Amino acid sequence: MRFIKFLGFVIFAYSLVACDNLTEEIHLNADGSGEYTFYSDMLPSMTKSMAMFAELDSTEVDSEQMIREIEEELWAESDGVIDSTMVFDGAFDASVEDDPKAAALARRVEGFMKGTKAEGKLNTGMRFKFKDLTELNYLMELMAKDQQGDNELGLDFGESESTFSVGKKSFSRSTIYTRRPDFDAESKDALMMMVGEGGTYTTIIHLPKNVKSVKGNNIKEKSKRKVVFEYSLMDIIQGKANTDFEIKLKRKL
Repeated sequence: MRFIKFLGFVIFAYSLVACDNLTEEIHLNADGSGEYTFYSDMLPSMTKSMAMFAELDSTEVDSEQMIREIEEELWAESDGVIDSTMVFDGAFDASVEDDPKAAALARRVEGFMKGTKAEGKLNTGMRFKFKDLTELNYLMELMAKDQQGDNELGLDFGESESTFSVGKKSFSRSTIYTRRPDFDAESKDALMMMVGEGGTYTTIIHLPKNVKSVKGNNIKEKSKRKVVFEYSLMDIIQGKANTDFEIKLKRKL
């Protein structure tokens, strides 16, 4: 899936930890503008990884206690609140950076790390404010092209194209694979170690009007102006999940 390489940049920028939860979230406004965010709660994997490395140096380590101590130290250093942003300079490959139009849009992509001790979360990822769906789809296109090059994990995530569409009373997404992901047994084992059997990929859609009906797989929640889908992360990575959806609205945008 095209997001995995981009998230790989985030993961490698934040201590090379494993990740078992990914979320994409879209806030759509009535005029077609909005915000797209893609993130992971890095706190569980970060603390577990740090505890695991500590165990290598001692045979008398209480992992659960160490995780609690690591989290306490993390929040103590930040007064219980972390809210930082960064520019994804160099996150895309040279073909994107060399295209003025693409580079201008890519520079509007903002990285962030945000969480609080009270919530017990540390979401890390990227966000992009789009003026219309043309801009959002262009970002999807750039990310898809970027995936086709070499990635830090050395894995073949295939090639796909996702398109968001908005009608008078609807919002939808369709994805076409031109080449499915191709993983050998060793790669699949490595991925399973990273994401775990319970790894999830969540899509959250916030709409400007009330929801009338929803078509799509793995619907987890449908409320007044919000729809949530939840997929197996391993199915997403292997190209086995159908993430297409169509949301009908009671009134036009």
